[in-house]
Amino acid sequence: MNDARTKKLLKRFKEKNLSQQNRINLLLKDIETLEKDSNKTIYAISRFSLLAQLVEFHLLGLFNHLYIYNDVVLKTKIINKPKSGGEMIEYTLGLLIGEFNKYNHVYGVKTLIKHLDRLNEDRKMFIHYLFKEAAKRGGKLILYESLMPKANRGSDLCLEIINRFQKLRERIGNANVRYVSGTPDGTIHKYTGKLSQLLW
Repeated sequence: MNDARTKKLLKRFKEKNLSQQNRINLLLKDIETLEKDSNKTIYAISRFSLLAQLVEFHLLGLFNHLYIYNDVVLKTKIINKPKSGGEMIEYTLGLLIGEFNKYNHVYGVKTLIKHLDRLNEDRKMFIHYLFKEAAKRGGKLILYESLMPKANRGSDLCLEIINRFQKLRERIGNANVRYVSGTPDGTIHKYTGKLSQLLW
């Protein structure tokens, strides 16, 4: 990894990381207030929709962790290098999953992709069939009232994915790294330790 690029990337990452994690925690807390009313279809669907959005937001943040982890720790060459989270802010969940798949050499990513694919299918069902009183999907009749248990299962899946994101983030942070940086005046900075100490 180019030294100037590394310093710039690490500085930018460190500045954004804490505020992003705080936002995720606040959003999750607010969304969970809907849980007490999840016996009502509209609350169950609202909770699922918001949690699905939170998964997308969390995934965008995780891209930045993976980007640095891959370059600084794994040093794995990836053909069609994945973009950073900020470059994909307008991407659909399906496109994000496609980019995430480029990191399938990182432990835990393949399992997450399976969960994300399932979430994406569930989410599409809600987007396309929510306001149809009786719609057919795959030969099955879908009624609005029948969406409540599906929404609650979708919310559970979202929470499972967020939990797995957090575990992957912690695993990345616990990676040992040796980082050497030089300045134009010849000063050498060395760091050996956990990646989390360098980044957040």
